[in-house]
Amino acid sequence: MKFWYRPLRWFDAIVIMLLAPLMFIYAGLTSIRHAQYKAGQRPICDSSAPVVVVGNITVGGTGKTPVTLALVKALQLRGLKPAIISRGYGAHCVDFPRVVDVNDNAAEVGDEPLLLALRSNCPVLIDPERCRGIKFLNDNFAPDVIVSDDGLQHYAMGRAFEIVVVDSVRGFGNGFLLPLGPLREPISRLDSVDAVFHNGDEQQGFVLQPTAVVNVKSGERLDIKEFLMQKDLVAVAGIGNPRRFFQHLELHGFKGESKAFADHHPYLESDFKFAGPRQILMTEKDAVKCRTFSISQRMWYVEVDAVWHNSHFDEVVERLCEKLGD
Repeated sequence: MKFWYRPLRWFDAIVIMLLAPLMFIYAGLTSIRHAQYKAGQRPICDSSAPVVVVGNITVGGTGKTPVTLALVKALQLRGLKPAIISRGYGAHCVDFPRVVDVNDNAAEVGDEPLLLALRSNCPVLIDPERCRGIKFLNDNFAPDVIVSDDGLQHYAMGRAFEIVVVDSVRGFGNGFLLPLGPLREPISRLDSVDAVFHNGDEQQGFVLQPTAVVNVKSGERLDIKEFLMQKDLVAVAGIGNPRRFFQHLELHGFKGESKAFADHHPYLESDFKFAGPRQILMTEKDAVKCRTFSISQRMWYVEVDAVWHNSHFDEVVERLCEKLGD
């Protein structure tokens, strides 16, 4: 909702009066549920491989996927064998657990799991019942560590380490819990996690740095600044915060038309009629859903990596590895 991320206005009072009771109900139920897990009144599944959660406390995208990929790469460089588990949001397959193959269709397994499979070089599994999925990974892949993409609020899943990713631009919005605000849990939840990364903040977190512009059909790689000099170019994004993507392109010289879609939008080729014969630039998460389109030869995506400009990430990885070794 728009009023989550803008200063409250006088006419928002009506919305607040309507939604505040629901927020207090949500807050109470969330608090009770969390307390029950902490007290052992609800079962928590164990895992032979330690589980690391990369999540957030707000609704919408914050940059968890680049952090998950950076974490997996760092663990692999240290000789560990990680695996990734995801709920598989947007997946339409019916048989779970499901190991994601790089040749899968995003409509079947979900856009983020497919992107993780393409970039991580490790097993990626989707299962809405994460405990079942974790058991499958342990039984079939014997990983050293399991990284959960999202799932911070899935308290039935035991975890050894928690990382929260925060969008430094949108922050926590108006600071209210759902449905009055964007928070899934109170901001105080950050006090109990092992690490917090701020997306877009070089001092407290990371920035998303483009490595190349890649053609969806051929895989051809081009320099982003040279590519953005083209005039016959449009940009699209169907992510949690599409404005961040468009602003990032503008910083690199993009001056063309941009169009935002809803997060996890299930693209059809007809969605791109507005572009005419122009080249189409998108996020990598969008691109995995467009690989079979006949116009994919003029579709490109920006490949990005999370980049830290200080030692914060390495320090977190070292603490994680120490904990994994306990």
